[in-house]
Amino acid sequence: ALELDPRSERAYRCLGDNDISRGRLDAAIEHLTRANALQEHGLSHWSLAVVYERKGDDARAVVHYRRALDLGQIDANAR
Repeated sequence: ALELDPRSERAYRCLGDNDISRGRLDAAIEHLTRANALQEHGLSHWSLAVVYERKGDDARAVVHYRRALDLGQIDANAR
């Protein structure tokens, strides 16, 4: 997907989510941060929050959980 559109927020978000599932948390941060730089999205922030929570950085996790909810693109009850 990135070969077709290197500015695809969704492609970077999917890479980040894949990194999370494989336990590659630093790579996930890189991909999800890139996704948000291209186009901020609640799901990217939510995934970043999950990563930071797993890394024990609760302060950063809270920032990203709040931003995800503020953007209104996710249902907090569904996650």
